[in-house]
Amino acid sequence: YFGEQNQFNLFNFTHWAYIDKLVWFGGTASQSIQLPSSPWVNAAHKNGVKVFGNVFFAPAAFGGSTATLTNFLEQDGGGNFVAVPKMIAMMQYYNFDGWFINEETATNATTAALMQDFVRDLTTQAEALGKEVIWYDAMRLNGAVGWQNRLTLNNSPFVQDDQDANGTFETRVSSSIFINFFWSGTTYPTASRT
Repeated sequence: YFGEQNQFNLFNFTHWAYIDKLVWFGGTASQSIQLPSSPWVNAAHKNGVKVFGNVFFAPAAFGGSTATLTNFLEQDGGGNFVAVPKMIAMMQYYNFDGWFINEETATNATTAALMQDFVRDLTTQAEALGKEVIWYDAMRLNGAVGWQNRLTLNNSPFVQDDQDANGTFETRVSSSIFINFFWSGTTYPTASRT
């Protein structure tokens, strides 16, 4: 349904005590940014739950394209991402707690590296305001989409990057990562922890 609703929402979520973060998820290949509805943000905050807007880049099978991604990652003459200050302004104006970046468009290594830089810049500015940026376990630095279902060297560069001589990642890229959930048992969670 497009447009305003004349009531809070047809679905009244009543389990706030069981969550600490709510990602406002939805969208299509042509609607990359989804802003959480103010009544939901207000209800979540009254219950101590953080709410995240969503940036979604669809898989190619559903209309996603490198062109959409590179347009979003536009930089000005100084190398600053044009979308970052706008996303910070939206987050502040609508009073939500950060962004969930769900990049599922298969692309190339150049665009993936640009996305990593974008996430780093957005995270730096968001965290300075006490907000967060969550990266979703989908795209890897080579540009391929491959859900790892655990923390690995393929997805960890979107959380921390730039290894020192001891192999320790030093530079923060995102506040956290949401690991894809195609697992059962404890093998993948244990591998992530390790």
